[in-house]
Amino acid sequence: MSRGFNVAHQKVSLDVDLGDKVLRGSTEMTIVPSDLSIRQFRFDCRQAQIKSVFVNGKKATFTHHDASGYEAFSDSRTVSDVHQHHLYRKYIDHAHREVLEGELEVNLPRGVKVSYQDTSRETGPSADEEAVGVYAPLTVTIAFVVRDPKTGVTFVGGHGSRLKKSFWHAYTTHAPIGAATSHWLPCVDGLWSRCTWQFEVTVPRTVGALGGITQEDDVDVDVDVDVDVDMEDEEEGETKPEEDTKNEIKAEENAMEDVKEDKEPHEDEDDKEEELDLEMEIEIEVVGNGAAVEELQHADPSKKTIAYSLWNPVSAQHVGFAVGPFVEAPLPDFRDTDEDEDGGTPAGFPIKVFALPDQVADASNTCVFLHKAIEFLTNEYGSFPFDAMSVVFVSEFGKGQMGASGGLCVASDDFLYPPDVVDPLLSSTEALTVALTTQWCGVNIIPRSWNDTWLTQGLAIYMAALFMKRLMGNNEYRYRFKRLAEMICDEDVGRPALAKPHFRFPLFPKDLEFINLKAPGVLFILDRRMTKIDKTFGLSRVIPRIFLQSLSGDLVNNALGTNHFYKLCERVSHCKLDEFFDQWVYSCGVPVLQVTQRFNKKRMFIEMGIRQTQTDKSGDKKPVEDTFISDVIRSEEGIDVEDEEEAPKTPLFTGPITIRIHEADGTPYEHVVDIKHIFTKLDIQYNTKYKRLKRNKKEVEAATTVTAAAPAPAANEEDEVGVVISCLGDVLQTDAELEEWELCEWGKDEEMRMSNEAFEWLRIDADFEWICKIHVNQPDYMYASQLQQDRDVVAQYESVQFFADSRPSKVYSTILLRTLIDRRYYYGVRVAAALGLVKMAVAETSYIGQTHLLKAFQSLFCFPNSSIPRSNDFSDFPTYFVQKAITRAFSQIRNGDGESPREIRTLILDILAYNENSTNSMSDSFYLSELITFLADVLCSSDSNDESTREFAARAVNEIDRCGRLDTWIPSYQNVVTVAALEAKKRLFLKGLFAAKLQDLIQFTRSVNSSEVRLAAFEAMLHIGGLRNHYIMHYVFASAALDDSARVRNGVVDLFARYLGTLAIKGDVSAESHSEENDGMIVDDGTQAAMEARKVQMARNSLLGAADILRDMLRHDLQLQTELWDSLRSPYHGLEAKSQLLDVCQVLFVPVDAFKVKLSTPSLVKLGVECSEGSSLALRVESNIPAPERTSVLPVIKSKRLKEQAQKEQIVVVSKHDPAVKFSVRPGFRITTNPRPKKTEVKRLSVKLSFK
Repeated sequence: MSRGFNVAHQKVSLDVDLGDKVLRGSTEMTIVPSDLSIRQFRFDCRQAQIKSVFVNGKKATFTHHDASGYEAFSDSRTVSDVHQHHLYRKYIDHAHREVLEGELEVNLPRGVKVSYQDTSRETGPSADEEAVGVYAPLTVTIAFVVRDPKTGVTFVGGHGSRLKKSFWHAYTTHAPIGAATSHWLPCVDGLWSRCTWQFEVTVPRTVGALGGITQEDDVDVDVDVDVDVDMEDEEEGETKPEEDTKNEIKAEENAMEDVKEDKEPHEDEDDKEEELDLEMEIEIEVVGNGAAVEELQHADPSKKTIAYSLWNPVSAQHVGFAVGPFVEAPLPDFRDTDEDEDGGTPAGFPIKVFALPDQVADASNTCVFLHKAIEFLTNEYGSFPFDAMSVVFVSEFGKGQMGASGGLCVASDDFLYPPDVVDPLLSSTEALTVALTTQWCGVNIIPRSWNDTWLTQGLAIYMAALFMKRLMGNNEYRYRFKRLAEMICDEDVGRPALAKPHFRFPLFPKDLEFINLKAPGVLFILDRRMTKIDKTFGLSRVIPRIFLQSLSGDLVNNALGTNHFYKLCERVSHCKLDEFFDQWVYSCGVPVLQVTQRFNKKRMFIEMGIRQTQTDKSGDKKPVEDTFISDVIRSEEGIDVEDEEEAPKTPLFTGPITIRIHEADGTPYEHVVDIKHIFTKLDIQYNTKYKRLKRNKKEVEAATTVTAAAPAPAANEEDEVGVVISCLGDVLQTDAELEEWELCEWGKDEEMRMSNEAFEWLRIDADFEWICKIHVNQPDYMYASQLQQDRDVVAQYESVQFFADSRPSKVYSTILLRTLIDRRYYYGVRVAAALGLVKMAVAETSYIGQTHLLKAFQSLFCFPNSSIPRSNDFSDFPTYFVQKAITRAFSQIRNGDGESPREIRTLILDILAYNENSTNSMSDSFYLSELITFLADVLCSSDSNDESTREFAARAVNEIDRCGRLDTWIPSYQNVVTVAALEAKKRLFLKGLFAAKLQDLIQFTRSVNSSEVRLAAFEAMLHIGGLRNHYIMHYVFASAALDDSARVRNGVVDLFARYLGTLAIKGDVSAESHSEENDGMIVDDGTQAAMEARKVQMARNSLLGAADILRDMLRHDLQLQTELWDSLRSPYHGLEAKSQLLDVCQVLFVPVDAFKVKLSTPSLVKLGVECSEGSSLALRVESNIPAPERTSVLPVIKSKRLKEQAQKEQIVVVSKHDPAVKFSVRPGFRITTNPRPKKTEVKRLSVKLSFK
């Protein structure tokens, strides 16, 4: 939508007050009109109070239509309820539109008009023609104040917070996408209005200059929340800590006290004063866009002004800042050259990393690769698009979120990890690499429209994946894309097409999750298709050409569209790609290939048939708890319904596919065929004329014997039985090992068939050109050969998946065990083998999978002949991942009754109890947290609640409590152990194995705990107390609105939405209701109740059916309606939380077109109670309306003697509006009169009195 002008340049001056959470500033916009008749300018501006507006130096009138105050729906005279949520959505509809229209209307003042640009100084012959239609620029200056913003900017700390001033900071969040900056700065928001920028940010010079309370007063004071918890099924005298636990805790507290007493008091005071002085001297930094940072003089010596510029035009969405006591983290430079060969970014390219004072070491460790990443990206794709790059880590950001702007990345401190933590290494590295590549594609290059978002998102992630390939190797690269393809096949059911995403606005990062999943996978197979013709004509030539067009100006507004990208790919690859884009970009779904094959000995051909299907499982897709609310809305609005015009499902995917056949001579022969029909019949020429090379049991034994005594034979040396081929998985081959490990080999029939096969194995789509599910009917021993002899990680992984998904067999279990034990396999293949052994632990195989897992764990990680694990050693990362996979596999084993075997439960408890990490150089935080989760898994697998189960559950809870106490004294990484403990206790409570108390959980929701711990406690409270406890409900909604932490506020709202999903799908899963539902299993006894239960259970399996059940459950809950309606109208919620609450209301309550207004009407008189001096009890008649014209004197009854008993009398009060009211009065009271009340509303105060 054109607004009649364009912004050419914007200058911003900000004064950031970290204590009061206020932004004071002004902005000066240079705008170029495009319409001569324009008389009004519209700017986007929310949450701000506009002080003044000037146009070309003259004061202008303005109108600000901002619904952030919510006055109309907060009026006390309205009695509308939550059923009018649709009216409220219309009231704030400006924030839910695809194109922003502008809330600030500035009128052109008198004396200022739009005129043509002065061309008198133009000397060119065509100056007059060029000047036609070009208007003179105008300068618009707006002064504004933003107080305590809830969207766009996050303040951490401030006055009234318990956080030390040395950790106060503020930063921009860049969400919602395309509408974030206008929440703290008047501008033309969005992605497509781009201009140059200048910033001047004024901040206190040091931490000591922050206004307000002094550091001495900034003590750790927590607010006690008094919540009356009343559980209907909670009994007196429930489980209490055991005596030995009390004594242990008491002894440790006494030891801590002894340590404290050993210190001299004056030494402690000196240390505190010195530390306080150092904190007060920490500089307040401004981290912003651009490299040219200059400090300007300020009139107040305690303040400073930092100026920086961004001369590359970017949109308002891509500007931001971070202000706080940040410290620059040193980065090592591992680059090989001082300057890249292509003349791109020089070695001295300024890249800086900032973090809070206590996280500097972690920031250095996390970002150690950044220089190497910059070098790789600039060599591959050209110079960095901005003058500098800064990365700043902040707290209270959303989990795993970051905001990208021009030359700046504001990232959550969740990405940080110390050198002794293993698990976040890959995920954090990849996420920060995506933040770098987004500078090229996402900030500098933007999508041409919302439908092209997949392209910029996908290119940024694809570029980051190529760097991860350089960093981690080709095996990790192919393994990760194989897992990505599997997730796409699972998720792309009933989803819209990439180029037709059907977004719901406002748009947040979580709304792009599916696009971020599928888009890089589509680009990956596109590159494989293009390189099929020429290895040099792939995306490695397309992507740099896009950036070259951006530099040369050929890419209009630096906006990249799908059609432009498609034509560029065709130009580079010299082949038609229209079918590919129609099927993979403009359509949805993935194919399923059913492959049959047979060797024709007479013709010496391999006859093959490939049938393609795409089963529509959208109707069978079960609802998901985490996304239930949004899925229901999208389904009811028809967004995800596959319409032939909007999101057609491709009936046929076409294109080349590579078939690789490993024939008898050991040579792989590749055949490229073109899929054009639903069923494709192929005749593939057979090439081998030599005898088949096979490694059988005799050769294995001979090789084992000869290897120990003689050197290996030459490569071309043959004997009468054939050639011994070296392969993976050739471990545990001796007779003693076969007996000890209970291994099972192929039978004689299988060996006979193997010897008669014409080829070793075949693979479909060996070059990874399709995202699909492939089912090949080749025999199992061919998959075994593929697993042992194919060097491709993807081939090995596919073989393991085949055995895991097949019918359980002792032979399959042996193959998977050897794969798990052999350290030469890639760790991802070994992890898949460990999880595959779970499928072999069934009665049909005498639970051989369980035996093999136990033997593998004892062999790799335990003391000899014992199940007690050795001390942890995580120095070898692949072995660490395998160790976690085996313990996860233990937790998934089930017996014939669907329960975890007793020995497995005991084993997991012993692993947790005997865990020893004192000699390990790496942290075991994630390992411990997963062990706690696995322990809860095995306990919750049982439906029995007998004495032995309760006794084991008590032991497990004691062990979990012990880990939780250790985590309190020595905190784990991000308190993952405490979070896992809270989650485990919640699950055990819902299973009836643990008596949880809400009072205990409330302690974990206090602000002294980390955000993740608090959110875990809130989630447990919702599931334990839930909607049945109104006090808990009120506490949850109050915390969502009033908590100091922005992460907790948004997180609690998200938790509530997810809890509703659980309630809809599983019902009220409490300890007492569980016995009735039996995990979804209905006992049909032929009664009406059983039939109704079955109908309910079937309805829960569908999305809309579960939504209907949820509405019926909650339609009479007046307390919930009140809390939701008050939260909707509250000014304390940000746009994201408010949008989610509106979605919840839309799902729960049918909209009613009504707007009720409360008027003053007569009401009955009421009897009030009050206490007066002299220990007298007074009764008074009260009214909510003005006093009537004729009313008798209102009596006040005072008592002389409270205990005196006598016969009763009556007093009659007469009113012209109401019937006569009679009051019973004892003779011991005397009646007095009081003056006539004023004609105003009388407020009633209820007082509880007790007398002895």
